[in-house]
Amino acid sequence: MNVSATDKSTGKTQNIIIQTSGGLSKDQIQKMVKDAEAMKAEDEKRKEQIEALNEADQLIYTTEKSLNENKSKLSEEVVREVESALQDTRKAIADKDNDLKSQVEKLRAAAMKIGQ
Repeated sequence: MNVSATDKSTGKTQNIIIQTSGGLSKDQIQKMVKDAEAMKAEDEKRKEQIEALNEADQLIYTTEKSLNENKSKLSEEVVREVESALQDTRKAIADKDNDLKSQVEKLRAAAMKIGQ
């Protein structure tokens, strides 16, 4: 790239040529693109795990809150079932269980009994 500037008061002109002094070759760029494509599936899996973890955390919080607010109105059986589901979900989070989604669904089903 050629760049030039002229000083209006003196009329003096300066020129400079800007060139790349390195950068990546086409082969390096293609390798980086292939690596990114190869990691795409792993990135998607990780994203799903993070979303499931966030959903589980949120569900645990809301279920505990609802359970504490309504514990006196619930049967012992429902309370035990919800507390067991809460404990199992916490364990699945701690163990980084791949089946966290199904545990979240079990907790959700148990939490629905609070509202019944």
